[in-house]
Amino acid sequence: MRIAATRATRTLEMRRSRGTLPDRAVYVGYLWAKAEAELNLKPLAKSALRARSGAKSGGAKSGAARRQKRAETWEAIAKEKAKRIRAENPTFSQERVATEIYFEWPDTNPPGPNTLKGLISRMEKAGELSKRRWI
Repeated sequence: MRIAATRATRTLEMRRSRGTLPDRAVYVGYLWAKAEAELNLKPLAKSALRARSGAKSGGAKSGAARRQKRAETWEAIAKEKAKRIRAENPTFSQERVATEIYFEWPDTNPPGPNTLKGLISRMEKAGELSKRRWI
């Protein structure tokens, strides 16, 4: 803060020949405000850069943790049900299979139909589940 005030004073002295006293006072006020803003904003900018640099790795870790939790909890049950339902009704669409799984779910907290539909799609692409048969 002291440095900014010294700079403002020096600048004022250099510009003494220009403008009137009110002009110089306004200019000193402007420089003072600019120095205060710089002192307050610089730490925030540095903090934002630090947070941004760690966000990418944090997101990757979070995604890996979600995939692991999914594999350990509901995914195995949903895969078994999808295979059984598709074997019984090979003409069912992905959405219909997902809806059937949703309503057969043993728990009171099933994964959503869109989540199940994504799982069924991945299973079909990986060859774990036979594709829909068209009649």
